Amino acid sequence: MKNKGYNRSSTGHESQIEPAPIILIVEDDEGLNQLINKNLQRAGFFTESVLNASDAIARAAEDRDMIMLLDYALADITCREVIETLTERRRMVPFIIMTGRGDEKTAVEMMKLGARDYIVKDQDFIGILPRVVKRVAGELDKEKRLFMAEEALRQSDARYRELFDAMKSGVVVLDSVDDGKDFVFKEFNRGGENIEKVKREDVIGMSVTEIFPGAKEFGIFDVFQRVWRTGKPEFFPAAIYKDRRNPGSWRENYVYKLPSGEIVAVYNDITERKLAEEKVEKAYKDLKETHARLMESQAQLIQSEKLRTAGMMAAGIAHELNNPLMGIINFAQYCLKHTSGDDRRHPILQDIEQETKKCIDIVQGLLTLSHMKQEGEKTYTNGSCATVIDRALKLLAYRIDMEDVTVTFHIEGEIPEIWMETSEIQQVCLNLLSNSLDALKDSGRKKIDIGIRRSVEFVEITIADTGCGISPENMQKIFDPFFTTKPVGQGTGLGLSVSRSIIEEHGGNISCESEPDIETRFKVLLPIKRKGEGI
Repeated sequence: MKNKGYNRSSTGHESQIEPAPIILIVEDDEGLNQLINKNLQRAGFFTESVLNASDAIARAAEDRDMIMLLDYALADITCREVIETLTERRRMVPFIIMTGRGDEKTAVEMMKLGARDYIVKDQDFIGILPRVVKRVAGELDKEKRLFMAEEALRQSDARYRELFDAMKSGVVVLDSVDDGKDFVFKEFNRGGENIEKVKREDVIGMSVTEIFPGAKEFGIFDVFQRVWRTGKPEFFPAAIYKDRRNPGSWRENYVYKLPSGEIVAVYNDITERKLAEEKVEKAYKDLKETHARLMESQAQLIQSEKLRTAGMMAAGIAHELNNPLMGIINFAQYCLKHTSGDDRRHPILQDIEQETKKCIDIVQGLLTLSHMKQEGEKTYTNGSCATVIDRALKLLAYRIDMEDVTVTFHIEGEIPEIWMETSEIQQVCLNLLSNSLDALKDSGRKKIDIGIRRSVEFVEITIADTGCGISPENMQKIFDPFFTTKPVGQGTGLGLSVSRSIIEEHGGNISCESEPDIETRFKVLLPIKRKGEGI
């Protein structure tokens, strides 16, 4: 490659991941060029060599890590022109001047030009050259590492500043003054500026009590001092901060100490959140009051339905429950007292007494049903569902007989007593049975099936009829208050709504299935255990 004016050599370390800088030898004396080249190779350097300034500029202009050994007196152009040309091309290559002139003026001139060192071509030149190159290479490596470290620090600082300012929370960095008696602002982020409506440059170096005059009364100043003394971080819970600039806002703070001794406070203005919480609390209070009013209205509706049901039943059996009732029972008991048990009239008198007692039971049931009970006056006892249904059937017996309805009543197995308000469960049964009778009015097959069985931890009551049924479009609305398909004046639409409320109040459930003109079946589940005891 000598005929092209340059030569590339190495010591066999081309596989290094980060090779040492290339030493570009620029010497127009070919023999000296080769001698320098071999000497530096033996010292472990990578070398390239050129014999003229033009090739030196071309090689140096390449974007590679190199050190140029530049002869002061080249044949084509001066070394100054080489450096100036590279500078114009924005290629700053570190260089060492080699010269046969040892005067001080030349040395100063080259150092001003930017030379890393200046070496005279004397008798010791070849021997000391590797040491000079090694020293310059070492200095360059240190400078490069320092630059990289400074650049990394700048980037880290830029990332920190970006994160610091991107936080919505206010962040304050404080330096202690007078052994923790006061604190001054060292840093203040953009989040703090937005919260406080002040600029960073207006607070840096200022006392915390000057910027936040309410800090001591607020209590945060004591936290700063405590954290500064102990080094233990503290959370300062939400409280209202006020000063001449701030009429009052909710703040919460987290304060900790840096290893450098500075205090950091990260804080948030949570006024909007607190106002929202207050609105929720007010809404909850209003909801509780509304619920109480609804419960009161529900109680009134239940009582209204009781009175309606009692009135309907009373109208059906009024001719059997008039004033002669007590006279009949007294007369029957008088006759039994004065009639021998062998007398053929005795069993007849017993039948009269028994049937009259049934009428008395009917009267007692009506009185129980029409008695108004407030929530706190309700009487819960262990009772039999079969007994309650039997009592409801007695109340409806006249209507059942008059409308020629067949009623079947099945009890599967042993049925435990349940904890209930008897009159309310009786009302539910009366509502369901009355609805079944209404549905059977125009039916050709008038039948009501009643069943009771145990279902796990519930007692299940089913009441099914073969009446007109419920259409699919009405099925989702049957438990809505005031919904009814009956003609005006024949129904209030409260029966099923009230019934569901009663069952749910007992911890149970009521549901319905219907096939129009075939069968409608209501199922009631009542828990065996008391409400609240768990199932």
